Amino acid sequence: MKRFSVFLLLLGLVGCNYPSKLEAEKACEAWGKDGDVGYCRPEEEAKQVLGLTYEEESKRKSTHWRDYKAVKHFRY
Repeated sequence: MKRFSVFLLLLGLVGCNYPSKLEAEKACEAWGKDGDVGYCRPEEEAKQVLGLTYEEESKRKSTHWRDYKAVKHFRY
């Protein structure tokens, strides 16, 4: 039982990459400047910020979320 508790604790610590939402958003914005990214979208329920890019080149100017593909996850 003690080993299982330690395992759950370590799993919880490893699951979060950034200590706050603000830092996750900043990391996503910095990542977006390096490449050709559509935008960063926060997801409160999952405690993450998604780095999205265009699904198809023809839909590049679209603002609908279905035209984007999640490429990177910034979890907090």
